[in-house]
Amino acid sequence: MARKKPENLKANVKALLEYCNANSYEVHQFNKYQFRVMGDTAMIDVWPSRMKVHVIASEYPEKVNDYRTLSFNLDTSELDELLKRSGR
Repeated sequence: MARKKPENLKANVKALLEYCNANSYEVHQFNKYQFRVMGDTAMIDVWPSRMKVHVIASEYPEKVNDYRTLSFNLDTSELDELLKRSGR
């Protein structure tokens, strides 16, 4: 029998929604596993159970269609880099 992969869904969803509310970001929830966040310079899809992120649109072309995995426990500094990027 396959071992279930660990997930941190509840804690990450709560932290993600608090982060979006604190920064006045529009967030859409498609289901309990997928969220879309409209940031300052990017639009991303987030799967909080394992912190998978897909950059859908960005003012910085090298980041578009970028898939990545963030820290298992939501780290707001990583979201800041994606959503508030200042042109580095």
